[in-house]
Amino acid sequence: MLAMEYQFAKAKVNLALHVVSRRKNGFHELDSLVCFPNFGDKIICRKNSVPSLSISGNFKRNVPKANNIIIKTLRKIPLANRNMSVHLEKNIPVSAGLGGGSADSAAVIRAYKNLWGEVLIADRDTFTLGADVPVCIDSSFQRMKGIGEDVKKLKSTLSFYLLLVNSGDPISTKEVFLNLKFSNNPKLENLTSFRNMKDLVLYLKRQRNDLETAAFSINSNLEETKAYIGAQKGCKLARLSGSGGTIFGIFDNKIEAFEAYQKVKQEKFFWWVCCSPVSLANSRYDIAT
Repeated sequence: MLAMEYQFAKAKVNLALHVVSRRKNGFHELDSLVCFPNFGDKIICRKNSVPSLSISGNFKRNVPKANNIIIKTLRKIPLANRNMSVHLEKNIPVSAGLGGGSADSAAVIRAYKNLWGEVLIADRDTFTLGADVPVCIDSSFQRMKGIGEDVKKLKSTLSFYLLLVNSGDPISTKEVFLNLKFSNNPKLENLTSFRNMKDLVLYLKRQRNDLETAAFSINSNLEETKAYIGAQKGCKLARLSGSGGTIFGIFDNKIEAFEAYQKVKQEKFFWWVCCSPVSLANSRYDIAT
C-alpha cells in the first residue's frame, strides 16, 4: 500500500516589503510583512512509489520541466528514501510575486517529514532553496528579514479579503533588483498589536514595497493596474506583492470584495483574478477564482 501525504501550498503575499541593505555578495536584505490567503497549489506525495514529478492545473505549462524548485528539493532526499512521487496541481501564477515555487518546495518538505518522520532540511537552512521557502514552511502571518532566513510568527485575530490580479506578464525578480535604485531604505516601523482593520491599514499605508518603482519601470501597466484596483469600491489599500507582477487589494467587507472581484472579471476578462479571505489567525474559508 502506498503511503500518501496531501499538502496545501498557500500563496504568499507581501503586505509590505522594505529593501534595507545590500550585502557584499550582492544579495539584498529585506524586511517584510507576509500573509497567506487561503488559495494556493496542491501537492500530493506518495511514498514507496516510482520517483517522479507530474504537474496539472491552470499554470502547468509555465513550470520549468527541468531544474525547477521541486526537483531541487527532491534532490535533498537521501538516496535510500528517494522512492517518492510528487504531483503538483499548479494554481498559483508563475513569476507573479506570490512565492508559488517556494510554497511548493515548503509543501514537499512538510510532506517528507510526515511520511518518513524525519526532517529533510532544517528550517534555518531552507533559504538555500529559495528566499521565500522559510516563510512558506509555516505559511502564517510572519515578519521576514535578512535574505529570507530570519522569520518570526506574529499574533493577530484579524481577518480580511484580498483581491489578487495578474495581467499575465511575468516579471523577472533578477531584473527588478537590477533596476533597483535605492537599497538602503528604512526598516518596517515597529509592529504593534493591530486591534482592528483600521489599525492594520493605517500601519500598512505608512510602509512600502520598495520594489514597486523598479517593477513599474519595467512594466508600466503594473502602475495602472495598481491604480485600477485601488479605485475599486471598498479597497483600503492596493500594492504590488513581492517583485510582481501581482497586484493585491485589501478589503474588510466580504460583499464589497466579491463585488470588486466580479467587476474586474467582467472588465478584464483576460486577467487572472482571485478573491480570497485571509485569516491572520489561520482559519480556513472559501475562495473564488
